[in-house]
Amino acid sequence: MRKMWVVSTLQRFAKGLGCAALLSAAVVGAAAQAQDFQIVVGERVIVEGQEQVIFMSAEAFLVAQAQQNFFDILPSVTSTQLGFNEPQMTAFFACFIPATQTLVPFCDLSITLQRVPNSGSHDHDDPSRPLGRFEPASGNSGSDAIFETTYFSPEVSGVVSLTATGVGPQGQIFGPLNLTIGVRVPGLKDLGTGANYNLVGQTAIHPVNHFGTPRFNGKLVKVANVYAAAFPNNKLRYNDISLPLGGIFDLNAKWLPPHASHRFGVDIDIGLVPASQIRVLAIIIKGAGISTRLVESNHWHLRE
Repeated sequence: MRKMWVVSTLQRFAKGLGCAALLSAAVVGAAAQAQDFQIVVGERVIVEGQEQVIFMSAEAFLVAQAQQNFFDILPSVTSTQLGFNEPQMTAFFACFIPATQTLVPFCDLSITLQRVPNSGSHDHDDPSRPLGRFEPASGNSGSDAIFETTYFSPEVSGVVSLTATGVGPQGQIFGPLNLTIGVRVPGLKDLGTGANYNLVGQTAIHPVNHFGTPRFNGKLVKVANVYAAAFPNNKLRYNDISLPLGGIFDLNAKWLPPHASHRFGVDIDIGLVPASQIRVLAIIIKGAGISTRLVESNHWHLRE
């Protein structure tokens, strides 16, 4: 397996990969005027059946990130009964001299992470917010001029900022390069208001709390409509589903459970109904294709 850096011949691959995502000569020329020593970021691609690493400037990377969800990663699940799962993402960094369009071998690189306050619909912030980690967070680019590292995501969704810096073999200072990582569950949609249910549970620290998968949202609407048909003038109370980007739903603003499983848009808390209506509601829920119903103190917990 061979890793390559491709700078001088990027136009050869522009048609297949999209010019905006590449380190074009125009971008290199503009960057050289502003900064002599850069950090660039790479992605692994297959070109003519061969695995290569294509590097991009920060400007090109931001375009590619918007178009192709680069540096988006699912949140981890590591501390609940849902099981162990720690998504990881490979990233490549290199020291780059725009004037000569060359990557610099044996460059010492390091990556630091910073939180983006109040991201991921957590309207609270403190230094203990989980950021995930790079392993390794620092190292030498070696003879092939490529520093390969792996990012492990946190349980909390949101935006994490990274800063990459480098020191060349002759003491040159490269960077900094500033990028962001999006930690999120893609595709969640707001349940929205409905004629036969009320949305409850919004708080100052989590003001938006009813995001689910489109399929699960459809089932919840069906349950409420059938229930209202069986018991006119009765509405269900729908509490927390998930935050807009998913991930851990920390009720106490400490980046931890008690909300263990409201992470992927397929869980909801539903207020208790009169005892005479419980049996019928249970049948309606099952009929809508919702497989799990748990009794938890003053509510039911439903999971698709």
